[in-house]
Amino acid sequence: MGKKWFYHTEDNTPRPVQELADLYTKATAQDNILILNVGPNREGRIKDSDVEVLQKLKLNLGL
Repeated sequence: MGKKWFYHTEDNTPRPVQELADLYTKATAQDNILILNVGPNREGRIKDSDVEVLQKLKLNLGL
């Protein structure tokens, strides 16, 4: 979801919803799947900002 692999405390900017929607559309148009790397923090929780982006992505895609 962020610009780096795995969880990084300094990586606080998730990718824009439209960018993720475009990646999803492109992947599924070619009969592929899109795997989003949503890494948990040190407490085992997903960042609120990542959850918010995923919820917006779901709405954007009409899922």
